[in-house]
This record gives sequence, structure tokens and C-alpha cells, in this order.
Amino acid sequence: MSTRDFKALRDKYIKSKIKRSQFYHFHREMITAGGLDVGKDDWKGIEIGCGITPMKDNFPNIIASDILDSLCSDLVIDATDLSSLSGNFNAIFAVNSFHHISNKREFLLQCKNKLPADGKIVILEPADTFLSQVLYPYLFKAESYSKAASLDSLKTEDPEIGANQAASYICFKRDSKEFLRNTNLKIKTVKYCSNWISFILSGGTNFPTLAPLNIIKYFEDKSIMPKLLSLHWIVVLEKDEPGEG
Repeated sequence: MSTRDFKALRDKYIKSKIKRSQFYHFHREMITAGGLDVGKDDWKGIEIGCGITPMKDNFPNIIASDILDSLCSDLVIDATDLSSLSGNFNAIFAVNSFHHISNKREFLLQCKNKLPADGKIVILEPADTFLSQVLYPYLFKAESYSKAASLDSLKTEDPEIGANQAASYICFKRDSKEFLRNTNLKIKTVKYCSNWISFILSGGTNFPTLAPLNIIKYFEDKSIMPKLLSLHWIVVLEKDEPGEG
């Protein structure tokens, strides 16, 4: 994405109270799923792959990072090499960026090495639902949604092209035992997001808004058949060190 395109999308997002409300919802749900209190600032997080919707917009105690320098990133860092990352973090977040990461297993190992014993990796991604299978294959020309793909095929060379939006299904559901083997990580929770209707009406970051804010807010927490219709889910991972539990 060019700097001009990035700025245009960022400006569009910032000017839209409706679009920002949807990502506030995602960010709040992710923090809560990670066992942290959204009303307190006594914890610290870092977001990997912040894009145009950094969590720090809503929660300043989360550092924004991306693989490329941008208007939103505090740090430029490759998700597969966090060795230069300093500081203590209670959680590492990834919002719609996991499927773009070139080596997803290495990313998790890098995260594990930077977190305390009770730290969490909190990932928001396209969910494995009927509606996801209907919509995601047709939304983005540069990305796919293939549940049949192999684990090896998920290793991408370009962060913006060729990503499989079903990566979290493959890594954390279909092939989770193989993917997480010998990582000393385990899945703590998987939460289906309730705001699928309001997210569609908001147009997300790329498409036009289809309804006014009051209607979108009304549907935000209406959890209607989430395992069938949710467009996003939140996967939380924690350490599973030998001798624990």
C-alpha cells in the first residue's frame, strides 16, 4: 500500500465515528478476553501489525507496531523477529494481521519469549462460520479464504498479497495440535464477536457505510447465532509450560 493510499484510508477511518465505533468494540473485547481491565492503565500491551486502526487510538497503553513505517506505528518491527523489542508487556495483540504474517508459528514463539508467565497472545481474525465462508472469498482480491489450504501454504512472502483469511481456522481449529506442538502454548479461549450485523452495516474500513450510527450501535451487542454468522473471532493463547496445571 502506498503512503498516499494509507493516508486516505486512515483519514476515512478517523472521520467516521461509525467505523471507529466498530474497532473500539473489537479492541475492548480483545482486552477483556486477555484478562485485562479496559478501565485501568496498570497494564501494558503491544499491537503487531496495527495498520490504519491502531488499538492505541482507544487505549494509549498499547504500543502500535507494524512491519513498515507508517503514520500510525510507534515501532517498525517484523512479527517473526521480536528480539529488538524491549519492555514488559501483559499482552501482545494482533488485529486482522495474523493471516498476513509470513511465519505464523515463529510469530507465536517470539511472542511467548516476550511475555511473562501469565501473559496472553490475543488475536482477532476472520471467524470460521457459514457467513465468513460466503463473504470473505469475494471481499479482497489480494487475499483468499481457503479452509482446505495446508499449513505450509500459509507462509506468505508479501505482507499485503496472498494471505489466506482462513489461517486462524487452520492453525487454531483444524490443525491446532500440529501447529502448536512443542510451542508450550495452548488456546485459552475462542470468542465469537457479536457485532457482525453492525460491522457489515458500518462497511468496515474499505466499504461504504450502510446505516446511521444509532442503528449500528443497536445491533453491536446483539449476539445472533454467533457460531453461524459471526465474521470475526478472538483467539487467546497462553503459556503451557511443563509442570503447569
